[in-house]
Amino acid sequence: MTFHGAGHFSVGGSAGDIYSSSSEPLFFLHHSQIDRLWTKWQSQNPSRLTEITGPILPFTSGPMVTLATILNLDVLSKNLTIADVMNTMGGALCYTYQ
Repeated sequence: MTFHGAGHFSVGGSAGDIYSSSSEPLFFLHHSQIDRLWTKWQSQNPSRLTEITGPILPFTSGPMVTLATILNLDVLSKNLTIADVMNTMGGALCYTYQ
């Protein structure tokens, strides 16, 4: 199990259900922490701003995500690519963690 998955399943209940996990209030706290840890990991080596791997859909073996993979944000924003959001201080984003 991954670090990300462990957070969902340790809470239990709806947090462990891929379709309803966002109804659990701790979902947002958990995902903020995952994002913070990812950013800390990236900051240790500049090449990590372009390192990504894994399947596009969870619990499958492919196809694999790339920097060109499109994030469909529907009515929230124009579609972005993974490359657009890999750096929290560049591209479409502008925030840091303390």
